[in-house]
Amino acid sequence: MVINIDWLQFSGFVDVLQFPVNCDPFVIKLQDYNTRHFKKVAEIHDTRQNKKVAVVAWLPHSKALPENLAIIKMANFLLYQNYLNQYLTDLLETLKIKFNNLTRVDVCRDFQRLDYRNFKPELFIKSFLKEKYVKVRKSKGQVYFTNGGNLEYHYLKFGSAKSRICSYIYNKSKELEEVENKPHIREAWLKNGINENAGNVWRCEFRIQNFDFLLTDTETGEQISYNGNAAGLNSLDIINNAENLFNALALHYLEFKIQGNDTNTTRKKTFYIFNQDKKTLFNRVYNDNPESGRAVKIFIKKLWELNNDLRGTDYELGIEGEKCLNNVIEAHQLLGWASRKQLI
Repeated sequence: MVINIDWLQFSGFVDVLQFPVNCDPFVIKLQDYNTRHFKKVAEIHDTRQNKKVAVVAWLPHSKALPENLAIIKMANFLLYQNYLNQYLTDLLETLKIKFNNLTRVDVCRDFQRLDYRNFKPELFIKSFLKEKYVKVRKSKGQVYFTNGGNLEYHYLKFGSAKSRICSYIYNKSKELEEVENKPHIREAWLKNGINENAGNVWRCEFRIQNFDFLLTDTETGEQISYNGNAAGLNSLDIINNAENLFNALALHYLEFKIQGNDTNTTRKKTFYIFNQDKKTLFNRVYNDNPESGRAVKIFIKKLWELNNDLRGTDYELGIEGEKCLNNVIEAHQLLGWASRKQLI
């Protein structure tokens, strides 16, 4: 069993007058492009490893965002190193980047057979599509396959682009062969006793884009927060809690029922595709903060759509529309939400 963080992206604050400055062993390489939200983009290289270790974007286009805000995405190979935690601490300290909060984290488990009945993953996907099983909690989904005499299923997704948390089950061996080979992932498999000679390696992955949740230790009652609101913990603690995080998400989001003749769903037999000790529970956080207002968010989305239409017909009116949009977002303390939804 291999559980790991596979994507780590977070926001931070930089000194706009001095950043970026090369600080040994890190070299900053400015790029000749910008992003939708930021004017400047740079790659951070480590001279000791002669590798790119992160990408940073800063100087927001929108005045609704803090001028010193930056987004940092760590290189994938670093996420599989046992020195990641200390390395990240050193990088932020050296480059004088102050951590703010997480913006996206992917946590995953690699395997060749499901714990449930020792199923092959593709057989489980096929059985699910034949409605032998039903997933608890409604969600949208996608499935990918190849058609060559027999249907071969490679990918099953629960959730949509707007979902706070999406879950995937897919053939990682196939992806590494057809998209991009990542030797560090295969090295992690070998270190943990996973041999591709015995069959393709599959991955179950959760993409987290909203961190308004708690993990509760069922033995001690301790609650761990990654959004800094409840327990005030540094969100980068998520690096050391990958296993607990994955298990809690799998328990919450990957609960299934076996279909049968009984129309009462509550009486259908429950199962999980991975064994569960239920030591850690996933709990959503609900509060009375204006950020949680659904009606306000719908209004902002409609205003954003209207503003896009205005830009195509009347540039000056579009500028005024953007000012109005930014004022509403700021007044309701929705900067983080709007940024994640790419509305600013």
